[in-house]
Amino acid sequence: MMKNGIAIVLVMAMVLSVFLYSSDTAHAVTGVSVTKINDQIIDSQGHNFATGKFGLNPNSAIHAQDMMVSHNNYQYAVYYSKESNGKSYVNVARRKLSPKSGWSVITFTDYEFTSTDTHNTAVIGISRADGTIHLAFDHHANDLHYRVSQQGVANNPDTVAWSTNLFGPVKSQLIPGQTETKVTYPRFIDVPNGNLQFIRRDGGSGNGDTILYTYNGNTTHAWTKNGVIISKSGTYNGSTDRNAYLDRPQYYNNKLYLTWAWRETPDAMSNHDIMFAYSEDYGVTWKNNSGATVATVGSNPMSITTSGLKVWTINQNHGLLNHGYTYVDNKGRVHVITSHAPEGNPNYADWSSARADAKYTHYWRGTDKVWHKNVMGSVPLGSRSSILVDNNYNAYMIFSQGDRFRIAAATEATNWSDWGVIYNNVSMDSVAPSVDYLRWKQDGIISAFVQEKPATAGATSEIHEYDFQTGN
Repeated sequence: MMKNGIAIVLVMAMVLSVFLYSSDTAHAVTGVSVTKINDQIIDSQGHNFATGKFGLNPNSAIHAQDMMVSHNNYQYAVYYSKESNGKSYVNVARRKLSPKSGWSVITFTDYEFTSTDTHNTAVIGISRADGTIHLAFDHHANDLHYRVSQQGVANNPDTVAWSTNLFGPVKSQLIPGQTETKVTYPRFIDVPNGNLQFIRRDGGSGNGDTILYTYNGNTTHAWTKNGVIISKSGTYNGSTDRNAYLDRPQYYNNKLYLTWAWRETPDAMSNHDIMFAYSEDYGVTWKNNSGATVATVGSNPMSITTSGLKVWTINQNHGLLNHGYTYVDNKGRVHVITSHAPEGNPNYADWSSARADAKYTHYWRGTDKVWHKNVMGSVPLGSRSSILVDNNYNAYMIFSQGDRFRIAAATEATNWSDWGVIYNNVSMDSVAPSVDYLRWKQDGIISAFVQEKPATAGATSEIHEYDFQTGN
């Protein structure tokens, strides 16, 4: 089903929003500033739960990699809407970046989204080699839900009519005959050679492996299951299994970088440590922080006992938030944003007391392979956050706090110790925003996917796309 662009009421809302948002200002507290250059409504019918597990919005999660991507002068977004028939569906929207167009939305009515679990996000990836658009949606330890477009759709966007006819049916298999089960946290990874990778957890919280797959858009136009890259096996403080909670996997200079925290049980209080590894051969073999090869996909995956992976000790019972965010800057330095209570404090009795003392913390790895830590005491604790670094090596953190959209920043000149909030949106409520990583890499624009807080529990709410130009 094709939604006919943005309805007149949405256009009126956009005009009104220009007036309402005119008072928004950027405060260059660290000598860095951002200017909002675009605010468009993607959809007025963004889905919200009336009651739900772990929250009320299935369109908002840092682990959703990605909800919005850009390629070949078009931007794409995937999300759930609730339609006039009372049912919720997966939607894919696109807009032209230059000259800027409105969003065109297609709604897949052949699959009804009935979950009330905010883990069950929808994600999108594009194989730049053959222009296929890949979608995965509605997972929390269940069979895969996946569909893919025809070849060339994203590489020749001006020549195709944007409709559901471009996409195939929902499948539970990437490879014919092999149903993917116990899928959680699916992520698509853009590969420098134009291929696409897929990474996901196999199993449950505190008991799951991390599996990697590769789509070859250059020749076979098919998926290969590489195998387990992070195993649940090994013993830690009496625990004999666990899972890795990944931050944002990404490539830099043809190397695939991973950071993560471990969880030993379904209880988030068992989260611990910051781990780091990278691969120079598209995920086949893996190196630790010192550069030693320590693992091979499938036959000898990384585990709790693999040497040289832990780069910072954060003990259990300190409220370490799983699913941080990683960014590799243009000097190859790795940046991680997470939050937790001070490591030196005694163990906390419960999650709420630990989180009451938690602060955003920026960890970064220098070109000398040494890791550093900056506690961001001047930034109020809010949602999970993204981090981006520009060509001048200013770092930006995109998050929400008090149901408001925020951007904080820090500068390389201080080794990123001067974190401060430089943008406060005082005009609209929001939940945790997602960013378009590919557009940032291509254009240096912070492009954020933000859904408003509903007027009442379970009501639909507008989904916005914000653009920010950075400056200093």
